[in-house]
Amino acid sequence: MSKVPIRLTIYYDFLSLWCFNTLLRLKQIEQKWKVRMEWKSYMLLPEQKEQAREAFHLASQSWSAIIDEALAGELKPWPLDREVPNWSLPALAASKVAASFGERQFSDFQYSVMKGYFQEHLDISSSVTLVQLAERSGMDRKAFENQMNQPQWQDLVREEHQQAEAAGIHNVPMVVVNDEQALAGALKIEDYEDAFLKVR
Repeated sequence: MSKVPIRLTIYYDFLSLWCFNTLLRLKQIEQKWKVRMEWKSYMLLPEQKEQAREAFHLASQSWSAIIDEALAGELKPWPLDREVPNWSLPALAASKVAASFGERQFSDFQYSVMKGYFQEHLDISSSVTLVQLAERSGMDRKAFENQMNQPQWQDLVREEHQQAEAAGIHNVPMVVVNDEQALAGALKIEDYEDAFLKVR
């Protein structure tokens, strides 16, 4: 394992399957490299927007071709009888709440939301769903609900989104290594490692 700490700033949205790939690969990298990760919000759906279930079902049929199934497992198309998430803000704000509980709680919640969306077909724009996932991740349900009602978390997400756009970021995932090198897309583990060696 490298003794040099690598700073990673990751811009992401829970609604992106490519971001799920990135999350899974960075978890693998953490086992080998000493990294400090800062996850920042970028909203693919910055406003509420209803999505047609049939069109979403058809689009989700390609998920299994995108995901790293060795890490994530099999993904199935979105069921036609399930509500489709219609907004990026709630899940990203909830992740900020989870981070206020601690690093482990944030990491567990982040994975639970990604898994809940892409594998369990949960509507992660629903506050009810997000509270359930927080409880599953080991956080106190009532305490999490109370924090979810505070406006500063949504304000923080909007601020990070605006900062990302001002920096020229218009899609996710985007991983910035040591504030020097920007890596767009869900790269392979070896591609991240090559970038780490260049900035050491």
